[in-house]
Amino acid sequence: MSGAARQRDKEFIQSVSIATGFLSEVETQYLLAIRLKYISNISKIECLINSVGSVLVGKKNDLLNT
Repeated sequence: MSGAARQRDKEFIQSVSIATGFLSEVETQYLLAIRLKYISNISKIECLINSVGSVLVGKKNDLLNT
């Protein structure tokens, strides 16, 4: 793998890490909204949060293992 490709992977891993942090913030806001009774527990939102999290973690692991 060339140096340029490794650098792009490193930058992409950083972007995935940032996206994971943003997803955690979304999850926190969702749980807070439930606790404060602004919304009811919506399982579809939870499924989406979990699905996106799985994709992000999987992609990061793939990049780290190449």
